[in-house]
Amino acid sequence: MMTHENTVWKTALGVIAAGAMALAVAVPANAATTTSEQSDTTITSTNQTTDPATSEFPGTPGETEAKDTTIDFASTDGLKDASGNPIAADATGTAKIEQAQGSFNAVKVDATATGAKFAVRSTNKDAQINAGTVLYIPVAYDAKGVSVKIAASQGNTAIVVDGADHTTNEAVTVADANKADFPKYVKVEFTAANYATAIVIDYASDSGYGTPDVQAKDKTYTFNASNASLLKDANGNAVDAANPTVQGAKGSFDDIKIDATSGKVYLRASDTQVNGGTTLYLPIAADAQGVSVTVQGNNNANLGLQLDGNDIAVGKAAAVPASSDGSARYVPLSFTGTGSFYLTTISVDYGSDTPAATTRTVTVGKGADYQYQTIQDALNANDSSLTDRLTLKIAPGDYQEQVTVTKPGVVFRNADETAKQAVTIHEAYYAAMGDVTPDKDAKYDKAHAAGTNTSGTVLVKADGFSAYGITFQNDFNITTHPEEGSQTPAVAFYSSADKVNLVNCRMIGRQDTVWFNGNGRVNVENSYIEGTVDFVFGSADAYIYDTTLHMAHFAGKDNGYFTAPNTNKDHTGLVFDKCVFTVDAGNGRRRWVVRGRPRSSR
Repeated sequence: MMTHENTVWKTALGVIAAGAMALAVAVPANAATTTSEQSDTTITSTNQTTDPATSEFPGTPGETEAKDTTIDFASTDGLKDASGNPIAADATGTAKIEQAQGSFNAVKVDATATGAKFAVRSTNKDAQINAGTVLYIPVAYDAKGVSVKIAASQGNTAIVVDGADHTTNEAVTVADANKADFPKYVKVEFTAANYATAIVIDYASDSGYGTPDVQAKDKTYTFNASNASLLKDANGNAVDAANPTVQGAKGSFDDIKIDATSGKVYLRASDTQVNGGTTLYLPIAADAQGVSVTVQGNNNANLGLQLDGNDIAVGKAAAVPASSDGSARYVPLSFTGTGSFYLTTISVDYGSDTPAATTRTVTVGKGADYQYQTIQDALNANDSSLTDRLTLKIAPGDYQEQVTVTKPGVVFRNADETAKQAVTIHEAYYAAMGDVTPDKDAKYDKAHAAGTNTSGTVLVKADGFSAYGITFQNDFNITTHPEEGSQTPAVAFYSSADKVNLVNCRMIGRQDTVWFNGNGRVNVENSYIEGTVDFVFGSADAYIYDTTLHMAHFAGKDNGYFTAPNTNKDHTGLVFDKCVFTVDAGNGRRRWVVRGRPRSSR
């Protein structure tokens, strides 16, 4: 039997539809190496294949294997002078080549120019490389291509690679395709001071991660701090839970591999900051019926997103090309450009995986007859997914609590199917700004001060949420501080998820009542939305049907806007079908109201 959720999505989505790669370094065959979880090679020591005292600098590399390689600067081991003698570190953990030639593992260093210096700072895990320094990085032949990158911590600065202008943190493809020329050195000249965090060599034929152990089963990855335990460093160790970050390094999240040697992944309360230069490697199984990936998040910085080298749009399903041999593989998702993408979810959908959905129901209410006394307790105590939904059957009454939904497939349902008896979820968190802050006036409750994005009474951050017969209300400016001069954003319902379904619901607030954020899809039907200004806003695609939008009166105000869409490029935005717009008589005879204004458009 087709569920209501399936039916409504078929209709709503139809309406909406109408409307850094890395620089690779080759390792000689006799080099001593350690291998990370990702199969990339971190060079720790190397034996020269020729006599450094008699070879013409830099000479010719020894036998080199086309395997992804990362050279970091966590240790000064491997730094040698021109005669091949180890260079000892000083008391600060720094060892350097200055006004001389030498080597660092398999990389040759020429620091003979005036002011040139190559200093490995093991305490900082970086290398200070002054202008005038030249590195010779050995690479092997790869028919599919090889690239080299100098990962640096202080932005992108100019370098010259094999005579051509480039920058740090840029994956530079080796132009030479003549197999007979390899192995060879790639010459990197520094024209300004840099603090390098790694030298990375990337061979196109080697993902560096092997073959993933993954099944053709639909999966959604939710990126926020509640899943900080899934974020690991390159050695598989949990990162600091107080600062869940992988930056200037590699790591993993769940079974996704992370290359942030030129980027950053930082789990926040409601999303994850992903900086330009980061690549995520998604484990994708083979599926004869096809595989698609959908990325959800906020792309205000307009970063480029490429899946397996092809541009993709946020919030749109992108097909994954099958592997050449029909096997599972890691598929790169690259974030390019300057700035940050705020990632909420990545969904992998397999054409062959259509499991029957199941539903478990728990009860919420006041008293011993109910399993849970609060909505948040019920959510915290139970798991859910898009194929094993969790329904909260909520007894009529008032529930004063802020509720955050972080698990997919959650349903809120009024135990009174007619919804004549209200289930009201309400709180009074507000955006502390301007004069409406406890710092400016002690009458404002400091404990409820928040930002607009955290002021919501109910915050939905996971896909597949539905609500039937529920009232979402923010009490601020209604029962709390309704006086003139106190109006400020105070969200009743916030969503950054996909496939959100609200039926016969009431959303009540004043400024910024409903925020449909991100690039997800929302369906609202037979409902009621009340506010004073911008009270339906955001960047999501929302189909709002047979719903009343009422502009309430606020003391000292006689004008307002119903909506403030922030529609992203290639998206539909807010669609109103058979809706009614009303204005409170208290706004006065000289009032003016506008149905909508754009916050911005991209």
